[in-house]
Amino acid sequence: MAIERFRERRCYRRYPVRDGILVSTPSRAGEMLDISMGGLSFRQVDSKELPEDFESAILFGEDELFLEDMPLKPVGDYTQEPLAGYRQIRKIGARFGELTKEQRERLRDFIQVQSR
Repeated sequence: MAIERFRERRCYRRYPVRDGILVSTPSRAGEMLDISMGGLSFRQVDSKELPEDFESAILFGEDELFLEDMPLKPVGDYTQEPLAGYRQIRKIGARFGELTKEQRERLRDFIQVQSR
């Protein structure tokens, strides 16, 4: 039996971000792990699943640089088994919805400033 190689399906390069960058959704906030022009991933301490779409995500970076009203749709939700006495940690992958030209330009600037 032949083993197929994993084929990368992402269209955009992912950039790890500096520590402490937050993703805020209507129901909770989490720490961003990486970002691209197509989406991002973040982790949060919670046991609740995110809604299917969340239109008003805000990305907070250093130097008061932030992006607001970024349309996101979760595409992956992974949980880690909690250690005794700790809450569950979730890793959420989300893709951006339809972005305006201005949002794409601000996202490009955000990635340039906030990535490591």
